[in-house]
Amino acid sequence: MNDPELSASDIYDALARAGVPDDVADRAYKFTQIAWGRVFLGHLGLRFPPDYFCLNARGDIVESGQLDEEPYFVAATGLAAEHRRSRGFARFAAMSADVNAINDALHAGSKPENLSIAPPALFVEAPTPEGIAKARQEIGRRLRSR
Repeated sequence: MNDPELSASDIYDALARAGVPDDVADRAYKFTQIAWGRVFLGHLGLRFPPDYFCLNARGDIVESGQLDEEPYFVAATGLAAEHRRSRGFARFAAMSADVNAINDALHAGSKPENLSIAPPALFVEAPTPEGIAKARQEIGRRLRSR
């Protein structure tokens, strides 16, 4: 990750060239991004939800579970300590939705202790506009129940 313009597409392309199956690459990428984003934000004392859920293109939940039981997340969390001080770690972590949302909230004047964080929602297929709307409704529902 030495190229400052490295994108998600570049990472997926590199994984494909290395022979990593698409479904494995997708899960590894997404759960590593979540894990590294959380480690990156760890100094803020935020309380992250322990669960996650996956959606199909239409926004239907097709999988859910606890992050500490998800193999890709567990592996990525372990690797975070090894790579934490690298520039690539910070750049990759900064690409996460959590980091972007929390950064935006803090720049808007929110305090870390006042933030409510939704569990990660991951699409396992390219979402439709309806799927995105349905995912937003589910995320809102989960935030209200916390």
